[in-house]
Amino acid sequence: MTHRFMSSLLGAVGANLEDVRIESLRDNKFYAIPKVRSGDNTHEVDARPSDVIALVVITGAPIYSAEEVLEADGRAFPAEWRDTTVPGAGLDAIMKQNGITRQIE
Repeated sequence: MTHRFMSSLLGAVGANLEDVRIESLRDNKFYAIPKVRSGDNTHEVDARPSDVIALVVITGAPIYSAEEVLEADGRAFPAEWRDTTVPGAGLDAIMKQNGITRQIE
């Protein structure tokens, strides 16, 4: 799978995914920015949210969303989810904290 390959590639070059931000929603398309660290250098690139969300699941990196994206998408999220941040714990901790389980093959 592509996201497993991306994770392996990051590890092979000594880099890691620091975090992912879902930055905007334009023309019904989401735009994401992953931040990759290699030593003292960080790089941010444009990416499809589906790719970086899959990578977040593998790496455990945190994921953030702009408030405007949550509001523009029109879905109601419980208020307590908006302030749910667990630095360094990633998606697993947020899911566990909110009683969500998942299976990865």
